[in-house]
Amino acid sequence: MKIRLLLKQSIKDFESKKILYFIFMIFLAVGFCIITGLHSFYIAYTNKIDQAERTLSKIAFNNYPKFASSNKLNDSSFEGYIDKNDNIYQFVYKIIDSNYSKDLKIKELKNNNKLEKTIKNYIDFIGSNNGELLKYQKLSNNSNEFIIGQKLFEHFSVEQIKNIATTTRSISNNLFAEYILNSDLYKTYDHQLSWNSFYIGKDFLGSNDVNLTLLTDLKEFNSSEVFNKINFASKDRSMIIIDSIYDINKLSKDLKTKYFDKRNYVFVSPHYLKKYNLKLGLIYKFSYNKTIYETLILGSGYKADSTDENLVQNVLLSSKLYYQIILQNRLSKLVAFNSKITNNYIEFEKLLDKDFMSIKKGLSVFKNHTYTFNVSIRSRDQQLKIIILILILMVILIIVTFYFISELLIQNIKDKLFILKSLGVNKIQLATLASFSSFIPLIVAFIIGISLSFSMKSIFINVNSDTFSFVIPKFNIPIQTIIFVSLLTLLMFIIFILTTSLHLSARKFSFQNALKSKTPNFLYQKFNRLIWWAKPNIRITTSFIFKNIYKNITTFLILIISFSLLLFSIQFTISITQSTNSVISRYKPYKSVKLTDNNLFYSTTINENKIYKPSYQTISSKEQLDELKQIKTIDDLVYMLINTTFNKQIVKNYPIDLKQYLLDKQFIHSIETSEFKDLIDQIIKTIDDFKSKNPNWSNRIDQLKQLIIDNQKTIQIEFNKIQNIIKEQRIVVANINNKYTNTKIALPVNFLFGKSVAFNSNKDYLSFYNDQINITQIIRNNKIEKIYLYTKFLSASYKDKLAYDFILKNNFINKDQLVKDSRTITNENIKINNQYKNLPVLNVVITNKMANYFSIKRNDILKLTPSFVDLKSDFYIYAKVNQISKKDSLYNAIYFDKQDYFNLLLEYKNHLNKNSLNSTKNNLKEQLETIIRQINNDHTTLNNISFSTSSIPTNIRYFTIPIMSFLSFDYNNKCLNITNNTNSNGSQITNYWPEKNNSFLRVDSIENSAIIRLLKSIDQKVYNFEILAKILKSNVFAMSSAIKQTRNYIVVVMIVVIMILVLLILYENKKVIILLKSIGYKKFSIIKYFISGYFIGASLALLISFIIVKKLIEILSYSFATSYGIGLEFLLTKDLVLIGILVYLVFVVLVLISISFFIRKQSVTRILEQT
Repeated sequence: MKIRLLLKQSIKDFESKKILYFIFMIFLAVGFCIITGLHSFYIAYTNKIDQAERTLSKIAFNNYPKFASSNKLNDSSFEGYIDKNDNIYQFVYKIIDSNYSKDLKIKELKNNNKLEKTIKNYIDFIGSNNGELLKYQKLSNNSNEFIIGQKLFEHFSVEQIKNIATTTRSISNNLFAEYILNSDLYKTYDHQLSWNSFYIGKDFLGSNDVNLTLLTDLKEFNSSEVFNKINFASKDRSMIIIDSIYDINKLSKDLKTKYFDKRNYVFVSPHYLKKYNLKLGLIYKFSYNKTIYETLILGSGYKADSTDENLVQNVLLSSKLYYQIILQNRLSKLVAFNSKITNNYIEFEKLLDKDFMSIKKGLSVFKNHTYTFNVSIRSRDQQLKIIILILILMVILIIVTFYFISELLIQNIKDKLFILKSLGVNKIQLATLASFSSFIPLIVAFIIGISLSFSMKSIFINVNSDTFSFVIPKFNIPIQTIIFVSLLTLLMFIIFILTTSLHLSARKFSFQNALKSKTPNFLYQKFNRLIWWAKPNIRITTSFIFKNIYKNITTFLILIISFSLLLFSIQFTISITQSTNSVISRYKPYKSVKLTDNNLFYSTTINENKIYKPSYQTISSKEQLDELKQIKTIDDLVYMLINTTFNKQIVKNYPIDLKQYLLDKQFIHSIETSEFKDLIDQIIKTIDDFKSKNPNWSNRIDQLKQLIIDNQKTIQIEFNKIQNIIKEQRIVVANINNKYTNTKIALPVNFLFGKSVAFNSNKDYLSFYNDQINITQIIRNNKIEKIYLYTKFLSASYKDKLAYDFILKNNFINKDQLVKDSRTITNENIKINNQYKNLPVLNVVITNKMANYFSIKRNDILKLTPSFVDLKSDFYIYAKVNQISKKDSLYNAIYFDKQDYFNLLLEYKNHLNKNSLNSTKNNLKEQLETIIRQINNDHTTLNNISFSTSSIPTNIRYFTIPIMSFLSFDYNNKCLNITNNTNSNGSQITNYWPEKNNSFLRVDSIENSAIIRLLKSIDQKVYNFEILAKILKSNVFAMSSAIKQTRNYIVVVMIVVIMILVLLILYENKKVIILLKSIGYKKFSIIKYFISGYFIGASLALLISFIIVKKLIEILSYSFATSYGIGLEFLLTKDLVLIGILVYLVFVVLVLISISFFIRKQSVTRILEQT
C-alpha cells in the first residue's frame, strides 16, 4: 500500500507541476545536447590532430624483432632474425674498424683475433634486447662486449651529429634500425616532389590540385625474411597516417595480381575520398602529363604535416607507381637509403618515445624536427579553447541550475513528505519518492540530448569540412564523451540524492514542526522594527525580499552564468569583427606599408677603431626622387658602371656617385625577361662601342671589361638568383594587384642605392624612421626579468605632427615630470644591483600585439639596446611603457619620439657608467651628435618607410639597397683593386657588397648571399591592410561561424532557464499570492511587491556578466594575438548593450506575464482549495 501511495503521490506531484517538469526536461536536453556535441567534436578533433603530431616523432618500426649473430645459426629454439650471412656483423665491424682502429683496446682485440667473437657476442646480447643500443650498459664494465657497445653508442649518438644544428639529439638508438637504414634492404627515392594537376575519371577533369606523394609507409624490402620479422604497423612507421585499408581478401584474384601484387595502388585523403564519392577497392583512371593511368584505391590516408591542407589534398602513391609515373619523366636514379643527410636526421632519444624524425614535406628524406603547423592548426587551437570555455560555462550552468531546482522541488513537496513520514514511510522510501521528480526528467533529457548532440557536433564539422585532410564522422560519439556525460548525469543524480537526504535528516523535519506556525526569522523581525516608520507598502516589499532572499540569490547566480554564456557568444563575434575591421580603420586612409630592418649604421674592421656611418639617405619628396638618374637600358647601366667605378665623369650627364641612380622598373623587367648570354653580350658590345668613341679612356674601359669577363660565372649565378627572385616577387605583387599576373607588364619595383624613399607626411603618406631594437630586460615591480628579443620600432619627430600623432597621440605625460628640453623623457627610480638609481627613461608606446605576445604591461621598464651595438656592450637606455596601442595588433613594435631617443642615446654615459664610452666608441659619439644636428635641421632625416594610400607599399616601389661596407675600386698599377676606403660613402657598387675580411677583397670571392637575402626580403613585413583584413577574416571564419550557430542553442537554454526560474518563483510563492488576492490586494500591487528582489538580482547579474565577458575576452586576447596577429578587445558596443537589455527585458516580461496570468487564474474556489 505504501508503494502504491508513493507512486500515486509521485504521479500526482508530477501532474501538478507538469509544465515545470517539461521545461526542466527541455533545459536538460538542450544542455546535454550542447555538452555532448561539443565534447564529442573536441575529442574526435584532438584525436586526429594528436595522432598526426605523435606520428611525427614515432619510431620507424613500431616493434623491432629480436635478432642474433650467426652464432645462433643452429639454434632451432631461437625465435627471431638470425644474421646468417654476417651482414649485421660486417656492418658493426666496419664502424669499429673505420672509426676506432687506433683505440688501444680495439687494437688488442684485433691482434688477439678476438674482435669477431666479441662483436658477435655483443650482437647476441643487444639482439636479445631488441637492438636497443643503450642496453650495453647492462654488460659488465670490464667485458670486451661493453667496450664495443660503448663505441657504437658513441658513434651513433655523438660522431654523426657533429655540426648538425638541431635542438635535440638526432640519431636512432636501435642497432637493427641503423642496419636496415644503412643497407640495401631499405630503399627509397631521393628526389624533390612537386605539385601537379590530378583528376580521377571524366567527372573530375582538372577539378582539383593534389599533392602526389610517395607512400613511405609501403616501401619495399628486398628481403621478405626481414620484412616478415618486423611488426609492420603503418600508423606508427612514419608521418603517413593510414585512416582505412580495403580488405585485400575481397579483391578478385585478377585484381590482386594486377594491382596489389604489382603495387599499382594509391591511398587518398579521407576528405578527397568523401568529396568526390570515391570507393575503396575500385579501379579508377587518372591523368598525369597527358597519360592515362589505371590504379586501385587501396585505402585512405594523409600526411601528418598536411592535416590542414584544405586546397590541395593528398594522393599517396606506392613507390612502384610513383617510379612509373614520376621518375620516368624526371629521374631514373634509385638511391639506397644511406645518405649522410638521412642518417644525420634520424633522431636519438633515450627512451625510444621520440626516436624517429618526420619525413620532410615534399621530400622523401627525413627532415630536421623543427616542424610547425600553419595557421589552420593554430586556428584549431583557438577553436578548442572556445569550445572548452563554452563547455565549462555550460557544465557549471547545468549543475548550478540543477542543484537549485532540486532544492526548490524538495521545498515544494516538503509538506507531503511530512505527512508521508508521519504515516510510517521510511527515509529510503521518501528519498525514492523525491528522486522520481528528478530521475525521470534526467534520464529522458539524457537520451534526447545524446540524440540531438549530432546536430551540435555537425556545426563544427561543417565549418571545418574544407580545412583538414581528415574527416570526422558526424554520427559517432567517442567513448570518452559517453563516459564524461554519464559521469555528469551521475553527478547530478547524486546532487539530488544528497540534497534530499540533507532535508530528510534535518531536525525540523517532523510532523509536529510542520504544524507549527512559521514565525518570521530573527533578522527580519529586527529589521522590521528598525523601519517601523516606513509606509506599509515598503514594509510589505521588504518582507517579500527577506522571504525570497534565498531564491533571489539563486536567480542572481543562475542569471550570471546564463547571461555570461550568451553575451560571450555575442561579444566574441563582435570582437573578432572589430579586430579584423580595425586593421583597416586603424590605418585609414593609408592602405599599405613595408617595415624594414635596414640598420642605421654599418662598420668595418679595417682598423681597431670602428667607424660608423648611416647606411642610407632619405628622399622625402618626389622632386628629390626625380633628380635621380634613371637606369632604363643596358647602355645606361654600362655608363653608370664606368663613371662610378673610376669615380670620374667619363660619360657626360651621368653622375659619379651611385647614390644618384635609380634602377627603373623597366630595367628590372628586362632582367626578368632576358637571357643572361644576351644581356652580357649587350654589356660587352656597349663597352666596346664606348671604347671606340673614347680612345683616351681605353685602358680603364679594358679593365672594366676584363673585370666583367673574369667574373662572368659569378655574375651569372647572381643574375639567375636575382631573376628568380623578381619572378617570385611578381606572385607577391600580383596578390595585391592581379594585373601584374601579366608578365608583359613591368613590376612596380625600382631599386635605389643607399637612399630610402619616405615621402613627407601628408594626406597620402606618413613618414617614419623604422629599424630594429633589442630588449634585454623587463623590469616590473623592481624585479628584473632577463630576456633576449628583437622588435621593430617606429619613431617620428614632433615637428611632423601627422606622423607624431599617429603613433604617440595618446602618450600622455605630466609636463612637470619631463626632463628639460624633452617631450617624452622622465626620471624614474630604478632598482639596479639592489640599489635605486634615479635615471632618465624614454616614455614609449607599444603595440597591442607586442604587449600580448611578450606579456608586457603598462609602466614596465624595458632595457633597450640599439641593433647596431653588440649586446654584450654596456650601451643601452631605459624605456617606460607609458601606453599600449590597443588597435595595433598586426605587428610587434615600439613607438617613440625620434629626437628624444637619440638625445638619450648620446647621454647614456652620464647616467650609466663613466667608462662605458671606450675608445672604440668615440666615432659613435660623434655620429650621434651629427645625427641629432641633422634631425634638428631636417626632421625627415633617417626616415625610411612610409604608410601609403597606394595598395603597393612605397618601400616595394622604391626598394633600398643599403650601404654595407667601405670596399672601393682603386685604380692602381693599371688594374682594378678592391681596397678599404673609409671615406667611401656608397658611391661605388662595391660599397653594397658585405665585407668579411681582407682575404675576401676580390670581386670573384665577395659573399653574394647578403644581397640575395636582401632582395628576398622585398615581400617580408609587407602589410596591405585591406588584404590582411580579408585573410584574417577567412582565418577566423570557421570559428566565428560555429559560435554564431552555437548561439542559437544558447538562446534556447537562456529562455528555458528564465522560464524555469519564473515557474519556481510562482510555485514557491503561490500561497502568498493567493492570500494577498483573497484579502483584496490589487494585481499590480502584488506584482510590485513580489518582483522587486528578483529584478534587483537580474540587474546585478547583467552588470556582473559584462565584467565576466570582459575578463574572458582579455584571457583569449593573448592566444589570438600570437596565432592570428590580432588581439581581441572587449567593446561595449551599442549592439551588445541592447542585447543585454533585451535579455533582461525578456526575463522581466516573462516574470510579469506569468505572475499576471497566474493571479488572474485564481478564484475563490481555488483559494478555498489551497487553504
